[in-house]
Amino acid sequence: MTGKLTTHVLDLYHGRPAKEMQIELWYKDPGGSRNPLRRVQTNDDGRVDRPLLAENEMKPGVYELVFDVAAYFLAQKVELTTPPFLDRVPIRFGIGCRSGLGSITPTPTITFPCWSLLGHTALTVAVSLREHEKSDSLPPEG
Repeated sequence: MTGKLTTHVLDLYHGRPAKEMQIELWYKDPGGSRNPLRRVQTNDDGRVDRPLLAENEMKPGVYELVFDVAAYFLAQKVELTTPPFLDRVPIRFGIGCRSGLGSITPTPTITFPCWSLLGHTALTVAVSLREHEKSDSLPPEG
């Protein structure tokens, strides 16, 4: 399978990339067990230094990214509720093949309004699955 899995985390409360956020990547096997694949930390740009899954590691299946949101904001000295509104935020997604497109999977962008009712913060997470490292877009469908 060609492609790679990356992520980019933005801290909208502070208006900057989410530096040093802990992220876990899990694979859910067909039997339903969750298997840890990787634990990483975002860099100064809110990205990971290397793909979460490289081309040779990608296989069809169900994956989960878990973002350690509460620990990140506590480290930034943001006062949180007890318990935190968002603590460890999972995003479960599947990687598969579509006929005629090889192994391309769409690029979802997820926005979390964290504590928005209290006016505290917001967090944006972009998860990218790309066919080629230098590709910025997917081919049109159809």
